[in-house]
Amino acid sequence: MDLIEWSDFPFKDKPLKGTLSLIFIIFISLVVFFFWSKFLGIVSFLVLFLSVIPFYTVTHYRIDRDGIAVKNMGMVRKKKWEEIKRVYVVKNGLFFSPFEYETRLEHYRGILMRVYGDKKKQAIDFIKSLGLKLEIVDSSQSRGFKKSPD
Repeated sequence: MDLIEWSDFPFKDKPLKGTLSLIFIIFISLVVFFFWSKFLGIVSFLVLFLSVIPFYTVTHYRIDRDGIAVKNMGMVRKKKWEEIKRVYVVKNGLFFSPFEYETRLEHYRGILMRVYGDKKKQAIDFIKSLGLKLEIVDSSQSRGFKKSPD
């Protein structure tokens, strides 16, 4: 096995949550549209909707011998294995961090791959089989932030 690929569509998994958030966005935008200005109403809709658009689109994931890739809305984020230092096993998938230690910057520089069930176990086993010098951390074991080694 040289690669694992899968897709995720959060709106399909949680249609009620997606519908309610869309109704909320439309409501807020209409309030702004009618009580402040039409321009700001349109801008508020665009800003709010674009901030949650990954929830309403399909995301494609790929793990292979070269690294990882996430494709959403035509944009591809790739990381080679040399750039990844830690892999966190989290509730809703795998989080790939470019840092050797926990830091607040991880959430801005790392990549979350949403994966569940058998595919998650298959992905973890594949990463372990590569024999890379990666630390795979179960998030339930990690508590707080460790200071960087000086």
